[in-house]
Amino acid sequence: MIRSRCEQLDMMEDERVRAAISMSLCELATAKHHSIPMECASFTINQPSSTSTAGSQGECVSALSRSAQFWSSYSGYLREIPQLCFTFQRWNDIDVARDLYHNITLEKLMFIKLVQEREKEGKVNAETWKLGIAELFKTASYIRNVSQRLDARFELQGHEVNKNLLKAVNILERRVDTVLDKSLNALSGNFVVSLGTVVSNLGEGLRSRLEETLVTLHEQHQQLLVENTVPDIIWLVSDQS
Repeated sequence: MIRSRCEQLDMMEDERVRAAISMSLCELATAKHHSIPMECASFTINQPSSTSTAGSQGECVSALSRSAQFWSSYSGYLREIPQLCFTFQRWNDIDVARDLYHNITLEKLMFIKLVQEREKEGKVNAETWKLGIAELFKTASYIRNVSQRLDARFELQGHEVNKNLLKAVNILERRVDTVLDKSLNALSGNFVVSLGTVVSNLGEGLRSRLEETLVTLHEQHQQLLVENTVPDIIWLVSDQS
């Protein structure tokens, strides 16, 4: 009661008197050979506070004054109430400070935990970015190597095409020479064949041979592209998987 009503005890005389009476009666209740005065019955713990009045307080104080021991207890408690309130207030301030420190400590721990989690997430993200960039550079290097290989392959194929083309031209020249020789022989041996017919036959023969040669050359070039490109594509797909 004293601790919860210290503010009122500092300001109200009646409250201090009532608190001193209550504490004195509590002390008397622990004694075996002393009984509580009848005038103070309304101030016992079992009685509600509304039953005590200013008049009853005076009667109880007078009853306590008849005994030197009772009066000593009452007067001592009456003097000590301000000090008790000060002590209780100090304890209360300590409890408040302890609660504040506890709450601040919890907040700091939560903040530190949050910072640690953010730092951990940052490290994970940094590692992810690092691995992604490394994989990107690896892929770029791989594509560069493949491109260089394809360029070299196409350059080699170009040389093969030029070689085949020169070979076809040489074959065509030999065939033209053969046709001319046959035509000249036919012209010298058979005067009935006109020069226009010979020239016409010569042109058709040359055109036919040239078309056959170009078709053959185109088929060889397509076959060469398929043979050299498909293995590279298969190698690329298998390497990526």
